[in-house]
Amino acid sequence: MQLGEATLSDCIVVGRKREGFLSAPVEAPSNFLFLKRHLQNHQITSLREFPILSSYETVYAWVLKDPVEFATPVELHAKRGCVVWVNLEKSRST
Repeated sequence: MQLGEATLSDCIVVGRKREGFLSAPVEAPSNFLFLKRHLQNHQITSLREFPILSSYETVYAWVLKDPVEFATPVELHAKRGCVVWVNLEKSRST
C-alpha cells in the first residue's frame, strides 16, 4: 500500500566506514548521521536499531520535500526488477 508521496530533492553523504567504524564523512563532517541535531530527521539513535548500516562503506540520507499523505491508501503495482533513476532536471537541459 502506498500511504503518500514526496519529491526526492537531494542525496547527502552522512557517514563513511573507516577502520571498521561508521564515522563522519571527511568532506562534510557536519552531516554525520549521529549528530544530535539530525536525530529529529531520522529517529535513528544507534547502529543497533539498523545493523545493516554498518555493512555499507558509505551511508546516504535521502532528502524529501513536498510530502503528501493520501486520504485513502493506494494499492502499489510496482514492476519487479531493476529500478532506474533518472534526473529529469538534467535530462531537460540537454
